[in-house]
Amino acid sequence: MNKLRLLLVDDNPRFLKAARELLAVLPCVEGVDCAASGEEALAQAGRSQPDLVLTDLTMPGISGFEVIRRLRASESPPRIVALTLHEGVEYRAAAQRSGASSFVAKHEFAALIPALIASFAGNSDADGFAPEGSHA
Repeated sequence: MNKLRLLLVDDNPRFLKAARELLAVLPCVEGVDCAASGEEALAQAGRSQPDLVLTDLTMPGISGFEVIRRLRASESPPRIVALTLHEGVEYRAAAQRSGASSFVAKHEFAALIPALIASFAGNSDADGFAPEGSHA
């Protein structure tokens, strides 16, 4: 199993802190950098070259959708998991069109993200977009 470098992006400081604490103890995680905005995420990704980016979709300034598009267009794009409070089919479809590898509703973060990250660490072709009605 590969160890992954992560970049966690969210404008909510409480979520960012709690999610970072959960991610930091996962055995397949090498390190977790954080960004509180889309602008900060793009700069941090350029410096740290993460293997996996977990980004909120709705942030002021550069949205998570735009972060995803720009990162996917980079020379060595990371895998990207879209995080959101909004579970609608339209958010899932927009995240996938933007280039996200997976979609996770924030209320299911703690339950779903450890297995999803482990699947990315063990299989570079992992895809977390489950059929509609599912939230993995």
